[in-house]
Amino acid sequence: MRYQEAIEYLTRCADNNGNHWYQGHIWSNPETCPTCHGTNDAGWLRCPGSRYGWTSAHCAPIAYKVARIRTGDYDVTEEELNSAMSQVVNDSDAPGAEINEYILGLSGADIDAIVDGYLDCQLWAGLDMDREDTNLDENYGRSDISEEYVDKVREELLTIVTAHPLAVRMYLARMSPDYFGHDFYLTRERHGAGFWDRGLGELGDYLTDIAHAYGEAEQLYDDGNGVLLA
Repeated sequence: MRYQEAIEYLTRCADNNGNHWYQGHIWSNPETCPTCHGTNDAGWLRCPGSRYGWTSAHCAPIAYKVARIRTGDYDVTEEELNSAMSQVVNDSDAPGAEINEYILGLSGADIDAIVDGYLDCQLWAGLDMDREDTNLDENYGRSDISEEYVDKVREELLTIVTAHPLAVRMYLARMSPDYFGHDFYLTRERHGAGFWDRGLGELGDYLTDIAHAYGEAEQLYDDGNGVLLA
């Protein structure tokens, strides 16, 4: 099935035999089906709660996308759709992770290099709160930053890359991955350099607007044991 057929299949209430089910039993009269009330629209899924959506209309496109990524084909089977839809409505981590990995591949980004560039820049440009007029990199290195903060930065940068894969790919065609993290930090902090200062034209302006929308970075401080927290 291709997209439109797949969406119709995933959002209908009746099974392949035309039976409507309710609480594990076939509902004899489709017109009074508690789920669709005769419309054959699965609608509200009544799942425990899913990050991907609460209705079949929300979840179906995501399930189709996951099935297509897994098969590498626009034409997917019912079995592949059912497997993906089951994971989507039951709030599995797998669909989101697979979609992000796929989009990350389209962007051409090395997320580890981007994170390293961001953190190195934060150490270089950030002030040491315990030592007046001293930058963090004079007293700390990458290994001194807490893993909790590193994971938070990675999640934020991954969100940005997967939301704007084409812009990231265009940037990486001219600059190295670590520079993206470096420029993102400088731009969000409104320093005298960053995306806007790379001669990228409209792309630089676009990335600048994104960075500004995220606001200033969290300030790093020593927890008293030589570990930097935010």
